[in-house]
Amino acid sequence: MDYEVFGRRGAINFGARGVEEVLQNVRTYLCTTRFSVVLDRTLGIDARVIDRPINKAKAIISADILGGLPRHEPRAKVLSITFAGDGLDGALTPMVKVWVTLDGVE
Repeated sequence: MDYEVFGRRGAINFGARGVEEVLQNVRTYLCTTRFSVVLDRTLGIDARVIDRPINKAKAIISADILGGLPRHEPRAKVLSITFAGDGLDGALTPMVKVWVTLDGVE
């Protein structure tokens, strides 16, 4: 089954299991600035997208998601990436549709 994950911060369930855990990990990846996690500097989106032209920012964020998310959450396969906001209001929120695979079962 596919799920849509928004790059907005939310409550963390430390006891999450299964699909909920995978989706929470995807959301965490989308909301994390690269180099901000002490033991994993590759986790997250590159903050150098700030103040870039909107199309370039979308391309950089998409590349970060497609390149980094499979390493950090291999149970989530990216199906599509869209964005909320046009950048004029200072916010560009990624929305990622993923397919979740648990224990090799889709």
